[in-house]
Amino acid sequence: MTLNSFRCDRWLGDRFYSDFCHPGMFGIIPAATLHRAASSNNLIQFITLSFEPALLNQVAQDWINPDPLQLIPHTAIYEDSLIQAIGLALKAEVESGCAGGRIYGETLANAIAVHLLRHYCNRTPQIQSYSTGLSPQKLQRVLSYIHDNLSQDLSLESIAAEIGISQYYFCSLFKQSIGISPWQYVIQQRVDRAKLLLRTSNLSILDVSLRCGFASQNHLNRHFQKLVGTTPKNYRSRIR
Repeated sequence: MTLNSFRCDRWLGDRFYSDFCHPGMFGIIPAATLHRAASSNNLIQFITLSFEPALLNQVAQDWINPDPLQLIPHTAIYEDSLIQAIGLALKAEVESGCAGGRIYGETLANAIAVHLLRHYCNRTPQIQSYSTGLSPQKLQRVLSYIHDNLSQDLSLESIAAEIGISQYYFCSLFKQSIGISPWQYVIQQRVDRAKLLLRTSNLSILDVSLRCGFASQNHLNRHFQKLVGTTPKNYRSRIR
């Protein structure tokens, strides 16, 4: 996805294209497709998102029609607000040191994968519809797994595997069940655990961060400030 304006010559397979790129444009290059690009501009800014074919296959595994889906190659798509928003969100996440953790990046990657399969494939997939959320038993298993592993680098894959469904449908069913995404729930639980440790222990704020699953003290500060309205240091000072 382009971040600035420039002219670009591109070769996709054996075909040649010349485009004037502006911010937000993007292309789709299916796996194993020969592709190269060149520009005379001195400054070119863009984001490259690469997906393993296995991710797209995994996202599609629960869909009704099992026939293989194939992405259609594109060199220049001008308007897609969802792709633009997620691309910029991933850029900001990387620049912040991945403060949201693996589960946030996986959530964004799954959202893009679903969108690509719905709108840029050789046919329109038939998507299984669910409206009842997770069963109480499966929801309890998921919540227990999250709580038991808060200090770990939780992933959508590991949580969904706990109840034997795909990441895509897990995200959908989880949100139907409790009203927020798995990533938001994990962050809330980590902040709640941090509040408990700040009240009841003499651990340093860095140690609190790591015991709650945050990659650094800065990551804890960022999410704590957003959800609690103050910093961990000020919170501890206020309650003691």
